[in-house]
Amino acid sequence: MLKFLRGIEVLFLSLSAICTAGFLVVVSLQVFYRFVLELPFVWSEEAARYLFVWAAFLGAAVAIGRREHFSITLLKTYLTRRGQWVLEIFGVILVIVFCLLMIWFGSKMSLRFIYINLPIIPISQGFIYSVIPLSGLYGVLHLVVVLRSILSNGPGTLESENP
Repeated sequence: MLKFLRGIEVLFLSLSAICTAGFLVVVSLQVFYRFVLELPFVWSEEAARYLFVWAAFLGAAVAIGRREHFSITLLKTYLTRRGQWVLEIFGVILVIVFCLLMIWFGSKMSLRFIYINLPIIPISQGFIYSVIPLSGLYGVLHLVVVLRSILSNGPGTLESENP
């Protein structure tokens, strides 16, 4: 399972890098064409927006999988080792619930807009929104593995201390 998740991580990071590079190219071309040649592209804003959205969701999914997403640790410092363990389990379950909501509502949105194209670029809005349930699914799969590890290690070893 870990090998599969690492493969998906590499795929998501590669797609995120491609989307980020595409975003940079589109925005740079738009600035050049608009302010230097005074011939702005009609499609550039829409393309840049959705490239950025895909890069952000794919990158966020990888951050969740690596457990590098933001967290507030103020409460954790005042808890005992067992309390920290329970808090860590609660935090992982909370993020799993959020990812499940992403899958549920993202799928509904993708299916609802599958036959509607973007206003300028002939791409399905459903395809654009499909990144939401995809990133949620990756997060759930990864966090279930993390949760199993936390539960099997017990309160003696915290997952956040493992490299």
